[in-house]
Amino acid sequence: MDMRYNRMYELRKSGWSLAAIAREFKISRQRIYQIIGSVAPENRLCRYCGLVFKPTYARMDYCCLDHERKTTRAENSLDRFLSKINFTPDENGCHNWIAGKTAAGYGHLCFFGKERYAHHVAYEFFLSPILNSLFVLHSCDNRACCNPVHLWLGTQWDNIQDRDRKGRGIGIVRGAKHYAAKLKEEDVIEIRKLVKGGASQSEVARQKKVSVQTINSIIKRRNWKWLEEEAEEG
Repeated sequence: MDMRYNRMYELRKSGWSLAAIAREFKISRQRIYQIIGSVAPENRLCRYCGLVFKPTYARMDYCCLDHERKTTRAENSLDRFLSKINFTPDENGCHNWIAGKTAAGYGHLCFFGKERYAHHVAYEFFLSPILNSLFVLHSCDNRACCNPVHLWLGTQWDNIQDRDRKGRGIGIVRGAKHYAAKLKEEDVIEIRKLVKGGASQSEVARQKKVSVQTINSIIKRRNWKWLEEEAEEG
C-alpha cells in the first residue's frame, strides 16, 4: 500500500486529477479522495513563458495550450532544420546544407514562418543571437556551410571587404585582367620579394618600367592587397 500511496501522491502533486488517478489504479474516485484528497498539485513553471501555474492532468508543463503548441512547433522546426545538415565534414571541415539553396548557393529554408538563410539559423542555434545590422560571414568561403566554427559576425563593411577579397563583387575585375593593369600577378610577387630582399623601390621601378609610387603602393598593399602572402610564398 505504501508504494501505491507514494505513486498516487506523486501523480497528484504533478497535476493529475483524482478521476485520472482513479482510472490509473482502477478504484473508485471516492476511495482516491479518502486516501489523498487533501493533497493539492504543486505550482510549476511554464516551460515556454516561465510563469507559475497550477498543473492539470492534461497540461503539466505549460500554462496554456498555446504555449504547449508553440514549444512543440519549435522543437519540430529545429529537428527538421538539423536533419537537413550533413554533419559529416567534407575535406575542408564544412557541414553542408543538403536541402534547398538560393541561386547564389546559400542554404535556404522557411523557419517559423519566415524565409531564412540556413547559416543564419545555424549561427543562432549553435552560438548566439544575431544583433541588428550584423552579417554572418563564412571563413571557409563555402556558402552552403553551416559549421558554426566557420561562421563569424561582421559589419556591412566587413562583408564588403570579405566579398572583394574573394573576388565576388559584381563587376569586379582585378589583377592582370583589369584594363589599366601594367603588371601581372607574378610581377607583383617578384616586386615584393625584391624589396623585402633589400632592393630599393626606385631600382625595382626602373626594372619593371613603372613609377616609384606604383611600387610603393604595392609594397604598402594599397594596390594588389588581395594577393595574399601564402600565394607569394607558394
